[in-house]
Amino acid sequence: MPGLISNWTTGAGSVFATLSLLAFHQDRFRELNREIYEAFYDQLSGVIERAAGEVTKAEIASRAKLITAILDGVAVQTNAALGVGSDAQGELLDRATVLVIELASGRR
Repeated sequence: MPGLISNWTTGAGSVFATLSLLAFHQDRFRELNREIYEAFYDQLSGVIERAAGEVTKAEIASRAKLITAILDGVAVQTNAALGVGSDAQGELLDRATVLVIELASGRR
């Protein structure tokens, strides 16, 4: 899970922030954005299911979307507001990792 968070909130995920902004204005980007997020939700759902044990598919889908929303926010904060490589960025990534793991497993 920490690798997934780091990847989504750094270089790889930054492309999605731009795509998300374009999705507000053009249908073709909105559709592409939806397809990418659906693929990410599907991958994340497998991780959540392994971490959470017996939960409904609806709950897994809900957790995947909530976790993704948190990761999107962390990506914006770490890249645009806090500064890459700053102590604040490292602390936010560490705290987000703990939160995401708790959400995935159902401990939060």
